[in-house]
Amino acid sequence: MSHLLHIDSSVRNHRGSTSRRLSARAAAVWRRAHPGGTVTYRDLAREPVPHLCDAGGMARKRPRERHTPAETWSWKLSERLIEEVKAADTVLLGVPLYNFAAPSSVKAWVDHLVAPGLSIDPESRTGLLGGREFIVIASRGGGYGPGTPREGWDHAQPWLAHVLSTLGLAPRFITAELTGAESTPSMANLIPLAAASLATAEREIDQLWTAADDDHGLGDLAGFSDGELTRLHEKVMAEVIARLNSPVRQAAPIGEPFGTASATLPREALPADRTVQLRAGGTPSARVEAGARVEAGVCAGSYAPADRW
Repeated sequence: MSHLLHIDSSVRNHRGSTSRRLSARAAAVWRRAHPGGTVTYRDLAREPVPHLCDAGGMARKRPRERHTPAETWSWKLSERLIEEVKAADTVLLGVPLYNFAAPSSVKAWVDHLVAPGLSIDPESRTGLLGGREFIVIASRGGGYGPGTPREGWDHAQPWLAHVLSTLGLAPRFITAELTGAESTPSMANLIPLAAASLATAEREIDQLWTAADDDHGLGDLAGFSDGELTRLHEKVMAEVIARLNSPVRQAAPIGEPFGTASATLPREALPADRTVQLRAGGTPSARVEAGARVEAGVCAGSYAPADRW
């Protein structure tokens, strides 16, 4: 059963908050695409996670047997928050931009997620929270895009992308900007651009979990970023593993072919009678037979028609 972790962080209520309205829209789209799915909701503005402090913050730096009572409490909170992420197939995070950064409540939540031994391998420093979708619904009162006077002043998105990557997560950002145009007289001339930005964000949200996308049909791979290819590969491999119940091991990085086998999704799973095929070296059209070993890497991407496995 699919599970969604839905998080809001705006200090405004639903009526006044663009990020809350858009994250609620995204959660509704997810529910429609996952009938029977379950949802955990966390509101970081109404029930903020405590910031790390001198009483318990050093729990992540000390052996557990040396924890003080305050450190034990702080560590257990991190365990609970990390388990919420691990239990989710999709994490949906609403983030407004405050003073050119994410709300401090989001920073506190993320600080609790960064815990060696729970979310990061203490030896290799590899993130342990990968394998799930992470969608950030962002809102910005002004304009911070290329060519604007404040280009680069949005520090929330690069910070989130960087820190979440250390946990093995690859967030996708959907952003509505100029949200302050209607309430700020000096921005009145930007109202049409604000409306266009909001409409674009709404369209992106409405297309997040269409039936085709939920069945791994994501179109031509050539235009996808590394992170998007990774998410596509995770979806495809989940389908392969579920169908074949095969053991899986780590393999090729992005752009390199699979070493031992390929898999083709069924025709009905994708639009326009096309299927994603994972190529194997030397055997680009081979099918994975039941019980075969599937070597997991990142899909370099090719297409081929197929009626069945």
